[in-house]
Amino acid sequence: MEESRATAFRDQQAFRKAFPTEDDPTRMNVASGAQARYDELWRTLRDRTKVAAAAQPLVYTLGAAAATG
Repeated sequence: MEESRATAFRDQQAFRKAFPTEDDPTRMNVASGAQARYDELWRTLRDRTKVAAAAQPLVYTLGAAAATG
């Protein structure tokens, strides 16, 4: 996401060292219930991105600055 490639590889290396029998965190996320929350957050983010994209022409029409936050 907003992580450098080098940081992502370091995180991956740390995960593999801590959990040598796991290929990725998916199984643990599902078992703990965290995956459902991640999926919900992703849907929310995707919806907000759609709303922002749809509102952008209106922002430019009104001459206002895009909201940040």
